[in-house]
Amino acid sequence: MVAVMQGRTTFVIAHRLSTVRDADHIIVLDRGRIVEQGSHEQLDAVGGIYHEILELQLRPQEEMMLDLPVLYYPNRKQPRGAGLGNAAGGQSARSAE
Repeated sequence: MVAVMQGRTTFVIAHRLSTVRDADHIIVLDRGRIVEQGSHEQLDAVGGIYHEILELQLRPQEEMMLDLPVLYYPNRKQPRGAGLGNAAGGQSARSAE
């Protein structure tokens, strides 16, 4: 996509910030209103919505996995130590620690 955009004015609408990270100018919308604008570095430094989304998208995968619910499937062989999970009123992997 970068090669296609080279030397042209291009509008990109994206939820993944990695898609717009190298843009000259980024506009952040919230409920249809412009709430932030600038370069990736400027928006990251401000600590607003862009920064919050960036942090969520860059959060280590291990940490995200701890927030997932632990599920229990009664008809499947369960791994040793598997709990009942959220579906049966259990807890997430993080709260089970």
